[in-house]
Amino acid sequence: MSLSDKISLGALCIAIMSLLFAFISYRISAKTFRLTKREHQGKYLNIKPYLIDAKKWSDKKEDFISFAISYTNEATTPNSLKTIELQLEFYDGDNLLKIAKIDPVFDVSPVNLTDKYKLLNLPVTLTGMETQSGWITFKLSQSVWKEFAIDVYRVNAVTALDTSVSVETHLVNTVKNEE
Repeated sequence: MSLSDKISLGALCIAIMSLLFAFISYRISAKTFRLTKREHQGKYLNIKPYLIDAKKWSDKKEDFISFAISYTNEATTPNSLKTIELQLEFYDGDNLLKIAKIDPVFDVSPVNLTDKYKLLNLPVTLTGMETQSGWITFKLSQSVWKEFAIDVYRVNAVTALDTSVSVETHLVNTVKNEE
């Protein structure tokens, strides 16, 4: 075997080793990329609401509606709810769809309902992968409550990242105050 054949054979071995190292580097970098991408996506997941219960009730002076809602931060980074409002969809006398927006009241406790869940207050701050559940109460206007058949009750919240999360129901049970 001549010297040039030995040099060629050595170059071939080095090229094969380089190809092997390049393939291994590619596999490691592809795996790292997938892990980094999954971690990045996990940081920017949203808050997911879940409606537990909804009750209409009265304290003999005013009418209220309370929602027990569970909010789960699916992201690995903290997030919070900065505003919450109730949107009522109803049809007026001319059969036109109307939407009423109502802010929550935090100084009223739902009648006979706070034994299972606490009251939620704004802002609702959630650490990564955390869930908080509680009651949110809204005072209802007599005109909307008595005059119109409400089609949809929607609790809409806005996160610190300015994304909207909402939960809705068409049916709400009425609770009698037994004082």
